[in-house]
Amino acid sequence: MPWPADAAALARAIAAQTAASRAAPSGTMGPDATGAGAAGAGAAGGGSGTGGTDEDWSGAWCWLDDWGGRSVLGLASELRVAERGREREFLAELRDAGVVSERIATGGRSGDGVSTGATPTDGVFAEEGAPQGWVVALGYEFGQALLGIDAAPDDAEPAIALRLDTALVLDHVRGVAELRGPDEAALDAWVARFERQAGESARDDSAPAGSVPSRAVSAEIAVRADGNGVIDQPELQSQPELRTRPDGGGALRGGGARGPWRKTPAAYEAEVEACRAAIRDGEAYVLCLTDTAEVSAPNVDPLTLYLELREGARGRPARGGVIVAGGRALVSASPERFLSIDGRRIATHPIKGTRPRGATPEEDARLAQELRTDPKERAENLMIVDLMRNDLSRVCAPGTVATSGFLRVETHPHVHQLVSTVEGELLPSADAIDAIEACFPGGSMTGAPKRRAVEILRDLERGPRGLYSGCFGWLGVEAGRITEAELAMTIRSVEFRGIGTLAATARVGAGGGITIDSEPGREEAEKRLKAAPLLLRLRDRR
Repeated sequence: MPWPADAAALARAIAAQTAASRAAPSGTMGPDATGAGAAGAGAAGGGSGTGGTDEDWSGAWCWLDDWGGRSVLGLASELRVAERGREREFLAELRDAGVVSERIATGGRSGDGVSTGATPTDGVFAEEGAPQGWVVALGYEFGQALLGIDAAPDDAEPAIALRLDTALVLDHVRGVAELRGPDEAALDAWVARFERQAGESARDDSAPAGSVPSRAVSAEIAVRADGNGVIDQPELQSQPELRTRPDGGGALRGGGARGPWRKTPAAYEAEVEACRAAIRDGEAYVLCLTDTAEVSAPNVDPLTLYLELREGARGRPARGGVIVAGGRALVSASPERFLSIDGRRIATHPIKGTRPRGATPEEDARLAQELRTDPKERAENLMIVDLMRNDLSRVCAPGTVATSGFLRVETHPHVHQLVSTVEGELLPSADAIDAIEACFPGGSMTGAPKRRAVEILRDLERGPRGLYSGCFGWLGVEAGRITEAELAMTIRSVEFRGIGTLAATARVGAGGGITIDSEPGREEAEKRLKAAPLLLRLRDRR
């Protein structure tokens, strides 16, 4: 198949069509389950909503990257959205729908670059095999509901899930693009749908009309110059602008001292003091206070923004990508892995503690060492590690939960961050859905103890975080269970609403962990530092 040499053009071609189907989805939409061989099981399930036509969900797609040098472009064979008050039912329906998908996705054959036959344990980023599972974005308020806490009102759904059973896998190391699915009928349907959505923009200009074959074959794509898209030490910043102007410059200010943020600097600093008071009174040990910036974004393309962020990071984030569902989209270049599950093995990698990059190698090394030895940052990280150990112990076999890679510094293009890893072995009766219910929202974005921290933060922030500080990624199905997961914390992210309209907006969340030793002015500056790269990109594209 004449795929474009620039594989990103594939996703751009699809993205260009989403405006035509940007009506906000409601519930489960997809073809009848009897047609799953062609486009995946899509019967309406449970209380998530009603079925619909193909056009209802044609604007649902995703682009995901991993650290192994692979990207996945998927068109949703089914879209589900969570209803408020039915969050646990939503997760249960993903599990139940996986059983149906597993039963349907059997058989198939391979040959001539066509990949068929479901091997769900290999995952969406596997060397071979068809994807079987869900790409999900779970919002922070979804996690609040799992805790039984009333969330701030929001006019958007708290979670979305896209089912993938056929996807284009781009191997940037080998320079190969391969369409994978459970059988040839599914591949045919994917190609037909791609043609319908992308039209002539996805074809080679030299290819005559109608020359696209009925099934996909492997095709060469450009090999990334950096080999696998990952480097251990990103380049230093060429200038220290992010430390001196962390709000992204005056062009974003437009609302007086508040700029695009919900809170003025003084109001945010007052909330830091309120957090310190709650900690002093013994209500919490650490609180992850956040704020949200919102800007107009009628001309911003989510995919273009993500690809710019990825290239700016000189490599791939731990789990980055774009998830689009009608008029809503998530863009994230997240450095933080929330849950990694493979069978019974589970790990989480909380990040707590941040320093900016230095303008010189000497300053950069000094800042990294300062982070590594700072008592406040180490205490903050330790408390979140203890929280995550407690969360994992609810679904792991006794004696298997342990900490590794404790308090290590990871370096990213704009910041150094302090990271730890907690691992365990799931109980035989537990799967990834159980782990999400036990661990979400992630402790690095709440504080400790989790429940009381979430209540305090809800009362202080007085507004929804939306998808920010939730999680997103892949849930894989095997033997009728969600046994695989690669979920990232939704940080370094932009949530778009109203895509394709003049009223389109982009939301950026940022914040930090507050302890008794926190300095309000420094915490407010750190919030702006974390959001600056995203806000600068949005400003440049407005």
